[in-house]
Amino acid sequence: EMVGAVPWYFDVVKGPIRMVDGFWQVPEAPGLGIEVDEAVCARYPFAPEVLHTQNAVMPDGTIVDW
Repeated sequence: EMVGAVPWYFDVVKGPIRMVDGFWQVPEAPGLGIEVDEAVCARYPFAPEVLHTQNAVMPDGTIVDW
């Protein structure tokens, strides 16, 4: 459910990805069912992002916040 997670998503991904009644519809086109504009992708190179968690799950299942 990452659609639209970045402002340039719809510039890169061409194709109908729709949600109907709360469910993502599987595209019927070949492959992934979408087209990726590689020229636009080149303008947004991958940059790793460190996401720090706010809690941890201990081996016994308890959750510890920090």
